[in-house]
Amino acid sequence: MELIRPMRLLIIVLVLILSARGDENVISHYESDYLETYARYMKSDMNLSVDPCDNFLEYSCGNHRHSSRLLWKLLGEWVGDYNTIHLADKIEHFLGRRALAESLNVSVELGVAHRFYNACLEADIYPFPAADPHYLELIRSIGGFPAVDGANWNASSFSWFNMSAHMLNYGAEGLILDEVHSEHPFEPDLSFQGQRMGFEKYVNGPVTNEERMGGYLRSFNLPEDKIAEVISGVLAFWEEAREVGSQGDLQGDCEAFETNYFKIVWNRVKPEKLRKCNSYFVEMDKVVARQPEAVANYLAMKLLHRFDARLRSAKGQKGYCQQLLEASMAFLFNKLYLAEHFTEEVRLDVTEVVEEVWSTLSRSLDEADRVNMFHKSRNILMDFPFNFTRANLYADRIISVIGGLQIVDDSYTATTINLHRLFVDTNRYNARHPEQFDKFSKSPDQMLDYIFDFDRFLQPPVYHPSWPASLKFGGLGSFIARHVYKNHYRFDYNMYRVEIKKLGLAFAAYKSHVEHLLEGQKQDKINATMPGLALSPDQLFFLGSTQIFCDSSIKRPQTRARYSLSKNQEFFKAFNCSAGAPMRHY
Repeated sequence: MELIRPMRLLIIVLVLILSARGDENVISHYESDYLETYARYMKSDMNLSVDPCDNFLEYSCGNHRHSSRLLWKLLGEWVGDYNTIHLADKIEHFLGRRALAESLNVSVELGVAHRFYNACLEADIYPFPAADPHYLELIRSIGGFPAVDGANWNASSFSWFNMSAHMLNYGAEGLILDEVHSEHPFEPDLSFQGQRMGFEKYVNGPVTNEERMGGYLRSFNLPEDKIAEVISGVLAFWEEAREVGSQGDLQGDCEAFETNYFKIVWNRVKPEKLRKCNSYFVEMDKVVARQPEAVANYLAMKLLHRFDARLRSAKGQKGYCQQLLEASMAFLFNKLYLAEHFTEEVRLDVTEVVEEVWSTLSRSLDEADRVNMFHKSRNILMDFPFNFTRANLYADRIISVIGGLQIVDDSYTATTINLHRLFVDTNRYNARHPEQFDKFSKSPDQMLDYIFDFDRFLQPPVYHPSWPASLKFGGLGSFIARHVYKNHYRFDYNMYRVEIKKLGLAFAAYKSHVEHLLEGQKQDKINATMPGLALSPDQLFFLGSTQIFCDSSIKRPQTRARYSLSKNQEFFKAFNCSAGAPMRHY
């Protein structure tokens, strides 16, 4: 009996620890301990020897000795992350969350992802099987491979433009490019490749263009003299083709090219009103006519390059398979990520701040702006961050495509061809179905960035669910306000104006929230502060809005923050600053 009690106690302690670690966003039972710890952290950044009315930046950040990557991201100047980096190394974890997928009604799609992942892990993709019949069948269906097909290849039926257009459907670069406008209705634009020829992104990379082509051609057991001949022909074509790309933005009559592009890539007729395309297409047609065989060989190998995992050893296969899923099914894994990483309590809490800022801004617009959906002041209300509902609805539309991915049980090659087509289809879903989106909708890439912001910014010093309301509005509220005004005034480079408006809007939203708490008899939440910091709720708001800018290396945003405080009368009232206080005259 004496041994049972300690063991039982140990088990209880372990359960509490493990349950607390199970979800880093779930508030611990020891919330007060966290608040005391974070308050000490905030205090360690402050220089309490400075009067806040003299220099509030020094008072708030005077002892901060670190460079803040979060601040660089906040300013939109951090380019070190891609928009699915938060999913890195988590793909296998989410593949195992079947119960979560069931609750979100995406279990079918997760099942498809799981089947592809298993097929990818079991496939022989190192070295790359370029001669697989499924690759060759695809190449022959869109233009052919004369180096392999020999006399069976028909030059008279070859179209470099059509083959390049088909390659776009698999995410491969041929001799044409296109882009989809980021704004509704997401119209596509036909573009040209220009002087960019070859396979490798870097000239001094680990594999040269000649080595890459040689590897593909040897897969078909071609003799070395034939391989040298094919490579020589491709290189000669590149030299001539680069001259076409250097002629500048001349206009040409290429309606036939545009017609074929819309038919092959978009399965629809060419819009009646379309600007004349670049003369590149007409001039390239002349170059290709002189050496069609070399061009077809080049395009065939470019398509193979798209499917090539380009592994240096078999050890990289698992990571490659995960990256394929991360890229092609990003919205599926983002939906799972949002549901797991942000509890319902956190989602409601963040939404409450977002809606309070939105309502406060809406009330500040005059009646004409509020009722006119096309007025630019109205547009500002349509681009608020951290809208969980909006993110999930957008994701659901694109996720619906994943269920249609055909997994070919006896051929990974056929399956990965289908996956690459799926990748393009999901990236162009909004352009193929503009009627499903409103005029304020984002492109898929923009929406992935939007979702990435949940992970990037819903953390200290911007937000934590256990903070008092004043600190949440100081951090998260001012962040939201800054985001909205920055986008609204994106053609106005006076960022001081943005900071002034941001701070005013966030504080007004905070006070509106206080009024709602009063109506709900929630006085304790109104008066809540941080333990160990002798600051009133209003003072804590301004500290939170300012400590976002604490950084030891960049001073420009701190200058803007100090300027915005110098124009805010609520700040002076909160700290009881005299008429002659230095902060008033910054």
